[in-house]
Amino acid sequence: MAIEEDGASPDIAADVETITLALNSLAAAIGSGDPPEHARATLVRVSRDLDPELHAHEGWRKQTLVSLLRSLVVDSLQMTGMSRGQALGQLPEGDSRIS
Repeated sequence: MAIEEDGASPDIAADVETITLALNSLAAAIGSGDPPEHARATLVRVSRDLDPELHAHEGWRKQTLVSLLRSLVVDSLQMTGMSRGQALGQLPEGDSRIS
């Protein structure tokens, strides 16, 4: 596991917490039929921090963890009604390498 091998990463933990809050908001919106605007705004905000290159000095494991979070955020943004292209465009440099 990245944490066991490379140590703690408070900034990634904060991103995971923010994504969790956004997903809870998205679940509530889906369950009630309300628009998922709060979830979308939160996901857009956190997506700006998800740049694997910011973690290059911490090793490949943490870069991989950030890449996985990017995929989760893109999928979640699509659940809020964004197209795949719009969701990818929220990431740093609009990285299209996510499949």
